[in-house]
Amino acid sequence: MVDSRPDIDSNLDWISRQILAAIHESDGTADTSEIKAITGVTEGTKVPYRLKNKLAPDFVDLMQPEMTDDGQIPPKVATLTADGEDLAETIVEEEFDTADLSDDLENVKADVSRLAARVDNLENKSESTAVVQNEDVDLQELNRGVEKLLEQMTIINDFLNEKYDGELREFAEEKNPDPPLN
Repeated sequence: MVDSRPDIDSNLDWISRQILAAIHESDGTADTSEIKAITGVTEGTKVPYRLKNKLAPDFVDLMQPEMTDDGQIPPKVATLTADGEDLAETIVEEEFDTADLSDDLENVKADVSRLAARVDNLENKSESTAVVQNEDVDLQELNRGVEKLLEQMTIINDFLNEKYDGELREFAEEKNPDPPLN
């Protein structure tokens, strides 16, 4: 039996996939203003560019409404094609799968932060007292734990970059434009 669900087009970046999901969420038709509001991608021409150059005509049909009586040009309207509807459903289903991965990544980050803070605390104690022999925590064991967690984060990061066309860094910069340098 052949699976009729489409493969997610590897040429589609995460913004294009979010656009398809947003149109799907709007019952298959949405204008560019609605798409920007749903996706949160409001800067520049990212949404119109992707609609015209990456999604039309295979996944969306674009229509420019008539000029209004007051001379305003309304936003373009995108409607999912049959292939676009199938692909959007696949993307929406996939988002549920990756939500668990995001939670796991957040847990790993929290573990790394706790371990790093504990290592810093122990190093500060050892510098001030010059005697760590009384500590019941092995610094080498903590360092191995931190290294293991960093390796796991790297694996998750590589997976997300591969899955989302290398745009994880752009997404992270949007979430935190000024990450602390440690």
